[in-house]
Amino acid sequence: MQGSKKCWPLIILLLAHFSMLAQAPDISKIAGNKDKIAAWIAYCETLRQTSQFQLLSEAATKGLSLIPPADNLNAANLLYLKGIAFYYQIKFDSAQYFLYQGLSRARQAHSGLATATISGTLIPFTFQLRQQDKTDSFRIILQNVTDTAKDPEILQIGYAGLGAYYQQKAYYSTAQDYLIKSIELRKKEIDTTQNIKKETDYAVLCYNLYKLYGEIDGANEKAIDALNEGRPFMQLAPSVSKRYLSSYIEAFCSAGKIDSALHYMQQLQPRFKNTHAVPSEAVTSNLNIAVSYMDKKQYANSLPYLHSADTFSTKSQSPLLIYQSQLCMGRYLEETGNYPKAIEFLSKALPVAKQINKRQYLDDLKYMSLAQLGAGNNKEALQFYQQYISGSDSLTREKLASNFADQEIRYQTSKKEQQIAVLNRDNQVKVLELKDASRLKWFLLAGLIVLALFSLMLYFFYREKGKANQLLNDKNAELDKLNMELTKANNTKAKLFGIISHDLRAPVGRIAKLIRLKKENPKVAGTISSEDYDKMLDTGLDKILDTMEDLLVWSKSQMEHFTPNLLPTNISPIAEKEIQFLQGLINEKNITLNNRLPASFKQNTDENFLSVIVRNLLLNAIKASNAGGQIDISGANNQLLITNSSPGADAARLNGLLSGTTPNTKNDGLGLQIVKDLSAAIDATLVFKQQDAHFITAVLSWNK
Repeated sequence: MQGSKKCWPLIILLLAHFSMLAQAPDISKIAGNKDKIAAWIAYCETLRQTSQFQLLSEAATKGLSLIPPADNLNAANLLYLKGIAFYYQIKFDSAQYFLYQGLSRARQAHSGLATATISGTLIPFTFQLRQQDKTDSFRIILQNVTDTAKDPEILQIGYAGLGAYYQQKAYYSTAQDYLIKSIELRKKEIDTTQNIKKETDYAVLCYNLYKLYGEIDGANEKAIDALNEGRPFMQLAPSVSKRYLSSYIEAFCSAGKIDSALHYMQQLQPRFKNTHAVPSEAVTSNLNIAVSYMDKKQYANSLPYLHSADTFSTKSQSPLLIYQSQLCMGRYLEETGNYPKAIEFLSKALPVAKQINKRQYLDDLKYMSLAQLGAGNNKEALQFYQQYISGSDSLTREKLASNFADQEIRYQTSKKEQQIAVLNRDNQVKVLELKDASRLKWFLLAGLIVLALFSLMLYFFYREKGKANQLLNDKNAELDKLNMELTKANNTKAKLFGIISHDLRAPVGRIAKLIRLKKENPKVAGTISSEDYDKMLDTGLDKILDTMEDLLVWSKSQMEHFTPNLLPTNISPIAEKEIQFLQGLINEKNITLNNRLPASFKQNTDENFLSVIVRNLLLNAIKASNAGGQIDISGANNQLLITNSSPGADAARLNGLLSGTTPNTKNDGLGLQIVKDLSAAIDATLVFKQQDAHFITAVLSWNK
């Protein structure tokens, strides 16, 4: 979504807050130290809620002087608030120090709630500072608290914090799972409670889910649905109301519905008047509308909103808001031809963007390159463009890696939850056994008085024990089954990673060569037109994506209970599509390829699975053929035939690879492993037949 790319990305999981001027309590009139501390912490919370962070830092320091050495919990709360105050003043070293101290005191207090709150805050904070090891350590702390918690409030905060962790890692599916768990827990209370704080917290969590969907392309409708879920409660807190109105502006700007965005802007603008501090929404809402107009090339319409954003950000004195305004103004000036002024604004925004947000940093590099080029500074323009390309490639690789890691995390999380459920059931059995043993003790004591009663009770005891043993045997059998499934899953994962490392190396290497060619051999690269160079890059990227799709289709085929969608399908168009995909390789080797499949040749199969099979078989045929060779594709009855000229071909060797279970990364075993698995999934078999010393045929037969 547009707004998520333009606004401050770090969502710290704070409670919802009300906009009001904080009044310091006169603690001299409060009798007990405990009540003084409670009143002062409430005052500090109000300062945080009203964004008075300088005052909050000073108040938290004073509050800590009231805390006895042994009062770890209240000390943790004030240290946490002091860390938050420094964070919003962009004093990250001080913020980190006090948040760490707060977490230490929370753990000494054995408070799951405080530990979950502070560790959940440290996760996005350390992620922003690129301290990945620390981020992971806080995730482990939060995970341990959440896994052992029974308190719904701790679970709500824990799930929300884990959602923030996986969102920052770009594991969006896993993040969505955790945020939805937190929302569902809160929703159980929302339907019955009249507690304003809980209702407002629910609205904030729905807003966090909206921000998550904002990171996902094409999820604009889901994002608006998340806002609509929390909308009934947004008016309970003025600050949350501003956040929601600003988010609707962001969402509709991203969707290109500028009229709807302006409707919400009319509701939001009166809320900026007579405020004690400049809210961030005053800047971001104006910037979102300005950017939306710039996207439509309506620069005259965007300028008033840019000026408003600049005025508010300057008044706020917030480096975060100022740099966002500078970035958007730099883009406006570049696109309207005022290149020197654009360079000035973009240069100011660049250091903060680099520290805060990689995507915004890339935007700044792009517009800086264009502005330098427009100003005639070709050397500087090339330098910024190279930085932009390098950063974009890095971001693309991170996205690819995060997609695979996200699915792996979801799988492992599901397995872990199943194991926890099994352990919980086992614990229940043990509790029952302990209760039975306790009852047995009393039965034995009673038996000392009445021997007949003892004998009767002993009989019931052995019967119950037998049931318990049978139950334990059943549970052990279930555990053995789980272990077998886990072993199978690990083998599949290892095979998948091996295939990924094999099949992605070539297309990625080809793109890397193109980029290095332009960087290291500009004279050679100069012989290639920009259009041809871009076309080669696009083709390479398309091949990577298609290869990724093949691997995902194969990995799906390995999943338990996954079945292909078998339908009557024309085979010839599928073969023609794959021929076009490989046309570059065919032309390079000057191969004659004849598609002799009749239009009436149909099979009951899955189109996606068959596309992967045909592509791999054609690729193997092209590799095996000499320059100037020939490949024929034909079909009859229930068989698809691919024949290629291949001097020295050995059908027995290829059939041997098909019969193996572990792919060989040094030859075509990986492709054949994919073909073998997918063929079995569509109820077909593959075999290679030797025609003579110069031709070999791959025969795909459907079992009918």
